[in-house]
Amino acid sequence: MSGGKFTGNPEDVFMCLPDKMHKFFKIVTTKYLVNTQIKNYHIPFIIFFGYNPGASQKDIASYLPIDKSRVSTVIRELINLGIIVNESEGRLTSIRLTENGNNLFAMSKMLQEILHNSLFADFTEEEIRQFSEMANRLDSKMDAILEKAESDKTSLL
Repeated sequence: MSGGKFTGNPEDVFMCLPDKMHKFFKIVTTKYLVNTQIKNYHIPFIIFFGYNPGASQKDIASYLPIDKSRVSTVIRELINLGIIVNESEGRLTSIRLTENGNNLFAMSKMLQEILHNSLFADFTEEEIRQFSEMANRLDSKMDAILEKAESDKTSLL
């Protein structure tokens, strides 16, 4: 791989692109959040609960690729910051954004749009559609492999 460019070798993409995407998101969002108490890792949670009011911790844990204990930690942080409120009763869990959370949700959607526009400005709608389709296929394939690995501890693939 020369100059950081992908040669069409799927292994190069698989090994490098996820970390680069994470680094890009972290650096860009940190600049936008500089004078707030919000951390870049709060953004996916705010966006999730903005689009899914009343969702549970279990819902977000199944959506984001992080473990349940990390979800619990971030949920506590967001409650302490006054961004979400847990309106759970008994075994029913219901997490909602506060007014402050809704304002941050609007800001987060704008940030997402800025990131999207800056990354995909040179792509056609068809290329974006194809990229989304491939990402969904990869996501489904990884879910299937992970599910098999969790149920059969002796074999990964």
